[in-house]
Amino acid sequence: MEKDTFDFNAQTTNWQGLFADPPAEGLERFVVEDFQASGLKPETLERARVFLFKGKREDLREVLGYASYQGHELTRGFLLVGFPYFNTEGEIELMRFKVIPSLRDVKYLHPTGKPPIPYILPEVWEIAHKPHKPIAITEGEKKALKLIQEGLSAIALSGVWNFRAGETARDEEDNYLLKELREFKWEGRVVYLFFDADSWTNPQVRHALFELSFKLTALGAVVRIATWNLAEGKGIDDYLAQKDDPQKALQELLEKAKPLEGVIRREDLKLVVKTLASVNFEDSLEIFTSLTRTLARKVGLTPSELQRAVWREKLSKEESTPAYTEEELKQAEELLKDPNLVKKWLNFVGKLYLGREKEKLLVKLATLTRHFDSALSVVLTGTASVGKSKLIEAVLQTVHREAVEDFTRTSETYLLYRKKPLDHMIVTYFEMAGTRHSAHIIRTALSEGKLKLGTVVKTDKGLEPREIEKDTRGLVILSTFASGGIDWELA
Repeated sequence: MEKDTFDFNAQTTNWQGLFADPPAEGLERFVVEDFQASGLKPETLERARVFLFKGKREDLREVLGYASYQGHELTRGFLLVGFPYFNTEGEIELMRFKVIPSLRDVKYLHPTGKPPIPYILPEVWEIAHKPHKPIAITEGEKKALKLIQEGLSAIALSGVWNFRAGETARDEEDNYLLKELREFKWEGRVVYLFFDADSWTNPQVRHALFELSFKLTALGAVVRIATWNLAEGKGIDDYLAQKDDPQKALQELLEKAKPLEGVIRREDLKLVVKTLASVNFEDSLEIFTSLTRTLARKVGLTPSELQRAVWREKLSKEESTPAYTEEELKQAEELLKDPNLVKKWLNFVGKLYLGREKEKLLVKLATLTRHFDSALSVVLTGTASVGKSKLIEAVLQTVHREAVEDFTRTSETYLLYRKKPLDHMIVTYFEMAGTRHSAHIIRTALSEGKLKLGTVVKTDKGLEPREIEKDTRGLVILSTFASGGIDWELA
C-alpha cells in the first residue's frame, strides 16, 4: 500500500492549551517558555499556523529531505517547531523547523535543495501592492510575528543576507532581490529595518544592512533604521517583550527610527562605496545623486568624490567582462540616430535640474570636446544662489565619472605636479575664484595643449635640473561665476 503524502495543512497545535495553567511539561514547556520570552501570544502562533511536529521519521524526511542531523535522530529526544512559509496564493511553499534543544549552534533546520525565501504571512502578502502601508523587515520568524502581533506588518529573513537572489536569478532590473520581495511595490513605501541591536559591532551584519537599505532605496522606498539599547534586548522581540505596553514602545521606536545617513559613520567609507557599487541605480539616477549627496558628508567626501569612488569600484569589478553586449551596442547606435535624442537627454537631466535648457546643452557639448585634442574652458555665469553648480553637477551625471575631477581651488603649480593625467579630463571649479592662483597655468594648458615646468630637485648628488611635462589635450575646464572680476584670458 502506497504511503500517504505528509499533509502540511493538517498540522495544528492547540497553543491555547499549552500556554494555559498548569504549564506544559517536558520539551513542550521549553517551547512555550521560548515563545513567552519573545512575548508571543497563543493566538498569534495559531493564526500563523505554527505547529509542533508529531509525524514519523519518514514524514520528516519527506518534508526536510533528511531525518537525522549531525548523527542525531531528529524524531527522538527533540521537538521540532514548524513555521510554514507561504506564497502569494496563501499556499505553503516550504517548512522551516526550530529544533528544541538546539544542536550545538544550529537552531533552525531548512529543507534540502530549496533556496531560502522570505517569511511572509498571507496577511502581509495582502498589502504587497499597497505602498501606503509601511512594512518592517527583520531576521527570524519570531521577530516578525512579534511585530505583526503589535500592529506592524513584517517580513522575516531567515538570515541577514537572505534578501539576495541567487546568481542564476539575477538580471539588471531586479536589483538582485529575491523574487518574493520583488512582488512588493516599494516606491514611496516606508520600510523599517529591525536588525539585532548588536548588528553595529558585526561588520558582516552591518554590510548586509547597508546593502538591503541601498537596494530598497534604489527602488524608491523610504528606509528607516530602528535602533535600541542592547541592554534592553538583542532582538526586537526581546526588547518589546520587556515593555509593559509593547505597542506604545514600538510606536516610539518607529518615531525615533533613523534615515540611512543617521547610522553611517566616517569609518564606513569603504563599506559604503563597495555597497553602493553593488546596487543598480541605472533607472534611478536621481535617487543615486540625492543619496550620494546625503552620504558624502557622513563619510568625509564631497558628493562628486563619493560618486567617482563608486564608479571606480564598479569598473574594477567589470574589468574582466566585456563593457557592452552586442544588444547594448545596437541600442546605443539606435539612440544616437534618434532624431529626438536631445529632447530625451533634456528630459532625463530635467529630473535632476529643472530649466536652463540652453545652458545644460552647452555644458554637455563642452564635456564632449574632451574626446578631441583641443582644450576648452566654460564659465557658467549668473547671480548668486541660482543653482549654477547644481546645473553642472546634473550634466556631469551623464558623463563617465572617471573623466571628472572637481576642486574648490588649486595652488599655483598643482596641476603640473599632480601624478594623475590631465589629457581628455574634465576639471571643475565650482567657483571661479578657485582658479585665481593657477590661472596662468590653466591658460597655458588650454592654449598650448601641454604644460612644461623646468625645476630643480634635491638628490644624493645635490641639486639637479628636472623637467615636468603634462599633456593637456582635450582638457575641459568648467567653472561658475557670480560677481567680481574674471581673469580676462579665461573669460
